[in-house]
Amino acid sequence: MIRITGGEFAGRRLKMIEGALSRPTSQKVRQALFNILAHRVAGSAFLDLFAGVGTVGLEALSRGADRAVFVEKNPGAARILAANIETLKVAPQSTIWTVDALLFHRRTEEKFDIIFVDPPYLGPLADLAIRALGRKDLLKGGGIVVVEHYFKTPLPSEEGNLVLSRTERYGQTGLSFYKGANA
Repeated sequence: MIRITGGEFAGRRLKMIEGALSRPTSQKVRQALFNILAHRVAGSAFLDLFAGVGTVGLEALSRGADRAVFVEKNPGAARILAANIETLKVAPQSTIWTVDALLFHRRTEEKFDIIFVDPPYLGPLADLAIRALGRKDLLKGGGIVVVEHYFKTPLPSEEGNLVLSRTERYGQTGLSFYKGANA
């Protein structure tokens, strides 16, 4: 079990995927992320790409986001995510897309204040996600993209309409923050 770290649902437990394939964002990293994003979360439209069981997007709702869109292609993870949404009673503010996160940008015209990207650490998915997001602007004015990645994974400093503005490290985890090029 993992717990929500702050906001309305602080301390509430979430169901998790059993097994080694799951790597939820740690409590330490979530707390750091939401400390950095504190002034941006309330009232925001939040996109959680590679959502897993929704830990980060649900944390955003707990901390005042108006809406969260979760993108998770694994049907088992999406079922647990739906159960977590039901447990917290945030279904009216939540949408689940069971599609490949790298293709989501082709299927939506919605814009977001915060996009959180947490692909598997192994492989090129973090870089591919930044490239996809850089080609299609899903950010509202002043929005931000945050990529969680293995700290040694190099990410582009600029891609399409996105510019890297900050990178933080927490143990083996890196958080890279991108702003729109015109922000």
